[in-house]
Amino acid sequence: VVVHSPVESLTETHTHNSVNLSWINPVPTHLEGIIIKQDGEEIVELSNTTNTYEILDLMPETTYLFEVLTKFTDGVIETPAGEVENVVVEAEPDRVNLSWDLPESENFQHVNIYRDATKIFETNGTYFNDLTVVPQKTYEYKLTTMSDTNIESSGVTKVVEIPLPPPPIVEGGEFEKDEETGDYTFRWTAPTTGKVEIYVGGNLYATVNAADLQIVIPADDMKFTLLGDPDVKMKAIDEYGQGGEVIKPPSTDGGTGGAIDVVEVPFSPVDLLTTGVGLFAL
Repeated sequence: VVVHSPVESLTETHTHNSVNLSWINPVPTHLEGIIIKQDGEEIVELSNTTNTYEILDLMPETTYLFEVLTKFTDGVIETPAGEVENVVVEAEPDRVNLSWDLPESENFQHVNIYRDATKIFETNGTYFNDLTVVPQKTYEYKLTTMSDTNIESSGVTKVVEIPLPPPPIVEGGEFEKDEETGDYTFRWTAPTTGKVEIYVGGNLYATVNAADLQIVIPADDMKFTLLGDPDVKMKAIDEYGQGGEVIKPPSTDGGTGGAIDVVEVPFSPVDLLTTGVGLFAL
């Protein structure tokens, strides 16, 4: 059985009028020689041990296309399908979107997608979405092409860092007073991961797991605003240490703060008026 393989690690150096190509040959068991093409035309056939070649007398400021192909004892000349082009990588906190243009070669079969040297997908399409990424991690993606004779190209590599998600915000829920004990229970529906900091009277009172979805504040610890609202605020902290906005706990009507009629006000409107007048008099 003749195993057909392309050259590897093809590199080039150039001057104003020359190009030097170098590469690594496959195992020479069935390798007959190396063929070099310039702009689609064969310019030389080399021995199966040659791994470098210099092209001279080129025109300055001119673009050339060179191909280094392997020729085997059964007469097969292996030609890679060419590389994908115009690769675009877009990173989001929970995904990476890759897109590209396919080569126009007739022997193209499909694209192999590698992440950190591990193959994760293959497709003959022009995009792929990786939904298994983690924020703050860096990934290396390589896209190679496979020919219809199973020759894989060297590939195009892209490195991307996954951004953090937006800071979390406490959402949903309600608060209520236990009429027997005077304790207050504050609930939320999100977040369910990370931590939630509870502030009472402007000071940090407790830090609880967000998954608890509630906290009970004893009557003796409760503080109130001038208008009789429970003086309680919350701040969500995600698993990456990001803190969201400090907000008032949601009320039973779905608002962003507790209304006075949701809980029992600890003093009457007359007391409020008297207090206000007293403050004004000062």
